[in-house]
Amino acid sequence: MKKALIIGAGNIGRGVVGYLLNRDGYKLSFYDVHPEHLIEMKNLGGYSVFVDDNNRQTEFHVSDFLIIDSDKLSKALEEHDFIFCCVYEGAFKSIAENLARAIQDCEKNNFKNVMLCVNSLGAPQKFVQYISEYLKNDPLSLDYFNEKVGINQVMVLSAALPLPKELSENYPYAVMITANPHLEIDGITFTGKKPEILDVEFVDNAEGRIYRKVYVGNMRHTMAAFIGVIEGLTYIYESQQDPRIRPWLEKAFDEAHQAIKATYDFDMSEDKYWVDYMQEKLNQDIKDPIERVIANPELKLGPSERFIGPAKLCLKKNILPMYIAKGTAYGLKYLQKKDQRSIDELLAEVCGLNKENDFVLYQLIKKQTELI
Repeated sequence: MKKALIIGAGNIGRGVVGYLLNRDGYKLSFYDVHPEHLIEMKNLGGYSVFVDDNNRQTEFHVSDFLIIDSDKLSKALEEHDFIFCCVYEGAFKSIAENLARAIQDCEKNNFKNVMLCVNSLGAPQKFVQYISEYLKNDPLSLDYFNEKVGINQVMVLSAALPLPKELSENYPYAVMITANPHLEIDGITFTGKKPEILDVEFVDNAEGRIYRKVYVGNMRHTMAAFIGVIEGLTYIYESQQDPRIRPWLEKAFDEAHQAIKATYDFDMSEDKYWVDYMQEKLNQDIKDPIERVIANPELKLGPSERFIGPAKLCLKKNILPMYIAKGTAYGLKYLQKKDQRSIDELLAEVCGLNKENDFVLYQLIKKQTELI
C-alpha cells in the first residue's frame, strides 16, 4: 500500500495534504508535537475535512492513520520515502537532525523525498544546510543524501478556514479548506520516479513560483487584511470587494507581478492561468477572518518578507512600488495600535530599512502612512 509520513498535523498537514493523499489511497502516518490531539482523534474514529466552495461544504472523512511517537520519529523517517513537512521554519533543525539520523541508519538504496510545505523563502536550502552539517563527518551518508534524497519546495494552493459553529460543535478536530486544493512540488529536486496523485503537480521553476506566491499572492492577501482591520472590516472578502480598496490591491499585485516576471522565467500560459486563478479569488465570498491573516504582523513586514521583499525587487527592476508601499503603511498603522514605536522606528526595526540607503522606499512608505 502507498504510504506517506506527515510531520505537523495542523490545518495544512491534516487538511490539505492529508486530504489529497488519503483521497488517493495513501496510508497516512502523522507526527506532531501534541500527540494527545491525534490520539483523541483516533479514538473518535478519525477526523473530517470540509472543502468549502462558496459556502457549500463537502465532507471527506479520514478514519485510518498511524500516530508516530517522538522517540520513533527517526525510525519513521527511515521507513518512509514520501515525507511531508508541514511545520514552521523554527522546527526545521530538529526535524532535519532526525532525518539525518534516519539517513545514517537506513539502507542506502531507495530514493527518499521530503516535501517542505511552508511559505518560507529559501526553505530547502536551509533544511539541506542543517542535514549537511549533521552528516559532515559521515561521508557515506552525506553522499547518499546528496544523490538520492530530495528536499523539495511545495506550493500549497489552498488555505484553511475557520469552521462554522454548527460544524465545530458536531465534528471535533475537523478542518475546513478552500475549494480546489492542490499542491505544486519542485520536480527538479525530486528524486526517483514521480508518483501520480490527483491535484498534485510536479513543476519546474519552483523558486520562481514560491516567490510569486509569497511576494504577489500572499502580499495582496495580507494587504487586504491590514487595510481591512484599519477600516473595521471582519472578513477578507469585504476588503477585496470594497470599491475603494480593490483597485489598490490590484495595483499592488501588478507591481509585484511585473517585478517577479522580470526576475524569473515563467511559461506564459501557466502564468496567465495563475493570474486568472488569483483574480477569481477576489470575487469569492469566502469568510476568511482578517484576524487570522494578520497574525504575526511583524514577521510579515520583515526585511525580506511579503511587502519589503517585493518592494525592493520592484525598485531593482525600475518599477515604483507605490501600492505595495500603501499596504506596508497600513501594516505599520496596525502595529501602532499595540506598539508605541514611531513610524521611523518601525521602518528601521521591523522593516529593516535605512533612511539613507533605502531612501526611496523609506519615503514612499512614510508618505503613505501620513495619508491614512
